[in-house]
Amino acid sequence: MSDKKILIVDDVQSMRLVVKYTLGTMGIKNVDQASNGQQAIKYIKNNQYDLVISDMEMPILNGIELLKFIRADEKFKNLNVIMLTSVSDEEQIREALSQGIDNYVLKPINPNILQKRIAAALKL
Repeated sequence: MSDKKILIVDDVQSMRLVVKYTLGTMGIKNVDQASNGQQAIKYIKNNQYDLVISDMEMPILNGIELLKFIRADEKFKNLNVIMLTSVSDEEQIREALSQGIDNYVLKPINPNILQKRIAAALKL
């Protein structure tokens, strides 16, 4: 499973570390981290990822804007995306689903749920 490459996008470093740790417990070690959507776009343009795990609420470029970029580009439109959100606002979750996220996980993150969503997205 170590051949999978994942990008974690969250403005909170401790959240990125929780997700990275969860990936590590699944045997996934090839992980990049970005602190906002704008930084994530640079990573996506220069790397080939199997999955992007992105926070929804971030400064500079939020998760929905990042998702719109990914889905609008022919090269990246099939990239798996899981959103992390503490937003219990169903409208934002509906918008993310309509834009084509593969799944979402509510914060605080339950590692077991996150693992199941990652496994499903990567078809493990």
